[in-house]
Amino acid sequence: MLVTASRPDRLLPVDIDGDIDLESPAGRTLRLAARGATMQLSVPHWQDLQSLGPRSLFAQRRSLVAAARLLMRLNVGLAIDVANRPVLHIGPGAKTSLLARLLGVSNASIGFATAIKLLTTRRNA
Repeated sequence: MLVTASRPDRLLPVDIDGDIDLESPAGRTLRLAARGATMQLSVPHWQDLQSLGPRSLFAQRRSLVAAARLLMRLNVGLAIDVANRPVLHIGPGAKTSLLARLLGVSNASIGFATAIKLLTTRRNA
């Protein structure tokens, strides 16, 4: 894995290259792949995606806004897919969806189906 950590000039691009396998609380493997200025998180199941964030909707929204701001500042994109289906794209190049606008998140594409699935899928206790 190659990680460029030093960034003395804010205008220099971030260059990320590598793969990291993480384990969800349910024991399933999550893969974070990074190439250039784009990261791709592959999650096998909806419960695994839910387990990565806070429980309350308010805290989830606040975390999403903070992540979007940070990724835009770093000029890095994050795409998340669940069971090989794209569900979220944050950062440069993301076309802001209506749902993202309603949540106050700029530079994010979130589908209504994604939100409904996340809200209706039960968390593992």
